[in-house]
Amino acid sequence: EFDVTDFVHQLKGKKRISLERGGEYQEEMDIRFVFYEGIPARKVLSLTQIWPVTQSPNSQIIIDKVFEPRSIQMHPLSAAWKVRSAVTGHGQEGEFIPRQHWLNVNYGTTTQFAWQVWTPCGLNPVYPQGGTWIYDRAGWCPGAPTDVKEIELGNLPTPGDNVLFDYGMEAATG
Repeated sequence: EFDVTDFVHQLKGKKRISLERGGEYQEEMDIRFVFYEGIPARKVLSLTQIWPVTQSPNSQIIIDKVFEPRSIQMHPLSAAWKVRSAVTGHGQEGEFIPRQHWLNVNYGTTTQFAWQVWTPCGLNPVYPQGGTWIYDRAGWCPGAPTDVKEIELGNLPTPGDNVLFDYGMEAATG
């Protein structure tokens, strides 16, 4: 189950949803939405995708060829901000090796948020399955959801200001 409350304004009306880059030729995919009435924790005023969804080698991330620093104007009426990062090790140099990732956020001073991209896979929700599903890996397990890192920026950025976001990771080979 996923809480999609922050995305509710994008889910209104008639929508088309497709499954991409997620094992769509390996396992059966199913999605359903269950809506609960209530008051959300906060009102979402806007969503901004900082970088496009892409599959890139670690070396390209490390030299800022992809996920390069980007300046984003903060919504002028917002009081708090959150960044989400969903990373899998598909095709990375070291898919079966944990790596440190980080997000530097500059709004007057630079603040670094760091986390290890690593997921234990032994208790997979899809059991049994063939292949290497029991092996831990970077940010995902076969049949399980991709790990999502939520970074609360709180009220540190000033509404309307431009904030520089820079994504990076530990060097990897293999």
